[in-house]
Amino acid sequence: MKTANLLLFRKSIQYENGKSFEILNKEEKKIILDRIRLNYSRKNKLYFDFMNLTEKNLIDLIKFYDENSNLKSSNYIFSSDIIIHNLDNEISIEVNKILKEKSTK
Repeated sequence: MKTANLLLFRKSIQYENGKSFEILNKEEKKIILDRIRLNYSRKNKLYFDFMNLTEKNLIDLIKFYDENSNLKSSNYIFSSDIIIHNLDNEISIEVNKILKEKSTK
């Protein structure tokens, strides 16, 4: 969620004529983060992000995670380029939905 928050922050600011301004308010950002949290709470979502790893790589990754208690205590999740890319795309889709709703009002 920290990564989602950073990606959303980047997408919520627009630059025009040398000035920056926010295109989403606090409530709209909260809605987007809630939708992302719901989507990524499903186990199969993350499964697909790791499905291309070999069985040995997955076992090594799990072993590394289990052996490092500081990773467990911080709720750290291993990310990959695929996870970040998919997360970035989902945030873009959600931002565009909200902007489209705003433009039709």
